[in-house]
Amino acid sequence: MAANKDYDYIISVVEYLSSRHGVQFSISSGDFDLLYAWWEKGVSAQVVKSAIDRVVERRRTRRQPVTSFSQFRYEVNKQHAAWLERGVGGGVVTRPLVDPVQHFMENFPHELETLRPRFEAAAKKRRCGEKVDEDGLRRDVAALFHKDRELNFRVRVFMQNLSPELRLESVEWVYRANFLWNRFHIPDFTLLEEESG
Repeated sequence: MAANKDYDYIISVVEYLSSRHGVQFSISSGDFDLLYAWWEKGVSAQVVKSAIDRVVERRRTRRQPVTSFSQFRYEVNKQHAAWLERGVGGGVVTRPLVDPVQHFMENFPHELETLRPRFEAAAKKRRCGEKVDEDGLRRDVAALFHKDRELNFRVRVFMQNLSPELRLESVEWVYRANFLWNRFHIPDFTLLEEESG
């Protein structure tokens, strides 16, 4: 899944702006490059979302539309600098008291029942310290819902809001998989060592 972490980040930020604030505009290659630069720089998605909240609120008060991610640049840089100054995110990594994968398996969604054996095998591999093919799991979940009307509508709207050069099959696939991952609260099946390294 590491190869798609950049798309995950970009898509989560774009979807946040749309779902939280109802703001949609054509995502240009410049917007995409800016989002990618924030991801590459290590700006947390939470910092970007917080900056979006502040800027959208200010612009609404002034009756100014949001038309580009460049309008968030100053606030994102300001909040990221403050975040770095506070040293948030540094230090010891704390592990959750309950393993999220175990919790997910104990509360397995009935909509995914046909894929239970695949998820059980992945959970077992993870417990044994073996690498899990999370991309394969994501493909299976996406294939299971290829006729889902709500999902197909959301994908269509999302892709229409991208500028033509960004309407790639890989972007659509990541959006589709992320939407389902979030819908069913599926945890990260990668090993902790993979995440940190």
